[in-house]
Amino acid sequence: MKKTSKTVALRWQQMGILLTISILSLTTMSFVNLSTALKTLLGLDLSETAYSTDCNSEVKAFTLKSGSESIGHSVWFSRKTQKVRAKYFTTKTLGVSVADRYAEWSKGKNVIGYFAGAFTDNNESPLGLTIDDGIAINKSVDTKMDGIVIFEAAGGGIRVADLDGAGIRIKSLGKVLNPRNSASDKIDMINWAPSEQATVFQTQLLYYDNEKKVTNKVTTPRERRILVVAQQANKEVVHIMFNITKSVSLSDAAEGIYDYLSEQKSINVVAMLNLDVGDKDVMYFPRFGLRGKKEIGSATNLIAYYYE
Repeated sequence: MKKTSKTVALRWQQMGILLTISILSLTTMSFVNLSTALKTLLGLDLSETAYSTDCNSEVKAFTLKSGSESIGHSVWFSRKTQKVRAKYFTTKTLGVSVADRYAEWSKGKNVIGYFAGAFTDNNESPLGLTIDDGIAINKSVDTKMDGIVIFEAAGGGIRVADLDGAGIRIKSLGKVLNPRNSASDKIDMINWAPSEQATVFQTQLLYYDNEKKVTNKVTTPRERRILVVAQQANKEVVHIMFNITKSVSLSDAAEGIYDYLSEQKSINVVAMLNLDVGDKDVMYFPRFGLRGKKEIGSATNLIAYYYE
C-alpha cells in the first residue's frame, strides 16, 4: 500500500506521543530508583544479606548481591575491642613457604580466616618495598604503586597512606615518611621496622580518604577481591573484605563498593586496596564455609585474621 504524506505524519505524531509518555514516566520515577536502575545497568548496585557471625559478633559475613543476583560475600572485621587482628605474610623466608610459615604461626591461635594479599612478579617475589616482621625483603620502591600499607605487630591493626600525598606518619620517629619520593625516607623506614616488627608493602589504591584513585580505563572483567579500611559513623574502625565472584571491571567494582558504603552505610572509606585474586585465588574462612579456588599451598603471600 502506498504511504501518503498524511499517513507518515500520523505515524511520526504517534511516535512523538509514545516518546513523550516514556519521558514523563522517567520523570515520575524517584531519583533513587532511577539511580539504582542505572547502577544495575552500568555497574554494581550492591547490597548485603546476613550470612553468619563469629567472635562475639565482632566478625560478620554477608552474602553480596548486585540487584537480585548473588555475586559473592563480604566479611566485616570490627576493630572496636582490638581483639580482631590482622597478620600479613609477605613471602617465603629462608626457604620456608608461606603455607608452612602460616601453619607454624597459627598453632594455638583462634584463626578466623585468610586470603591472598599483594601482587607478585613472575618469580613470585613481592612487588615494591616489602618488609616482613621488620626484615627487609625487597628494598626497591615501585614508582607506579601509590599505596603503602603497614601491618602493626602490636595490636594487629592496619595503617594505609597515599604516596601521592605526604606519606605515612611514624609516631615513634616523630615524622612522616614517603619512601617513594625520598631515598632517605626509605632508609629510615627500613631501619625503623625491626624495632616494631612492622610488616610493610606497597599496593594499588582504589580509593583513599573518600577520593577515587583508580582510573576509568577499560580493564578486563574478572573476579575481584578488595580490602577496605573504614570508619563507621560512630568512629569505630572496621576492615571489610569483599570477594566478588562476578566478572567486573576494577573501576566498576571499586565504585560499586564505595557507593554502597558511603551512601547506604554512611561509612568513611579511609582506604580501598586491590588484592590479588587471579591465579592466586587463595581464601578460606572455615567457620563460614567460604573458600577460594586454590589451596594455601599455592599462596605466595597471605593476609590472616585472628581473634586474640
